[in-house]
Amino acid sequence: MLYVRTILYSAISLVVLFVFTKLIGKRQISNLSLFDYINGMVIGSIAAEMAIGIDDNIWVGVVAMTFYGVSVYVMDVIDRKSIRARRFFSGTPTVLFKNGKFLKNNFKRAQLSISEFQEMCRIAGYFDISRIALAQLEPSGKLSVLPKSEEEPLTVTVLTNKITPAFAPISVIYDGVILDTNLKHAGKNETWLRRALERAHYSLSDIFLATVDGEGELTLYPASDHLR
Repeated sequence: MLYVRTILYSAISLVVLFVFTKLIGKRQISNLSLFDYINGMVIGSIAAEMAIGIDDNIWVGVVAMTFYGVSVYVMDVIDRKSIRARRFFSGTPTVLFKNGKFLKNNFKRAQLSISEFQEMCRIAGYFDISRIALAQLEPSGKLSVLPKSEEEPLTVTVLTNKITPAFAPISVIYDGVILDTNLKHAGKNETWLRRALERAHYSLSDIFLATVDGEGELTLYPASDHLR
């Protein structure tokens, strides 16, 4: 009877885990926020206790898993809808190296050593740091590298245009919301942005992402629910 109960409890916990995993979505472990990661560990612990039947009342475990699972789903929705919430729970990119200089305070904030940074650069394919214009640590813990202009792969665009300083495009619209701070960093203002949208015959709600490059050019990426 004990073995039958263990199998039954394990099956129920597995079903509940599967449901909440589907709710969280298809994300890699490295892309989970700290909140998601903590809840994942707690839900896993509860599922393990349910499987071995420490508590004869299995519904206590189901209710606990449901609470944590729903909280993950709710926070995920808030994270997608609110830029401030996303920055609080997921964090923001941290610039570690720019224009030949290391940002020492950002290294301390990221709790990263120089040797670890060099290893991440090598993994990204840059054994020589002098080839890098900018490197930043993403909230997922991965290193994003922007090479210097002369180090970029040879393309038709590179051949037909003069070399300009490397510059990471700045996002100025996320999911229909204007990022005022980023817009200022790009040297633009809201009036300029809205006029550009009007000329392109777009409304703010149509734009999923918009970026401004080093030349001050705006690139719009409208949202669509259908592939064409």
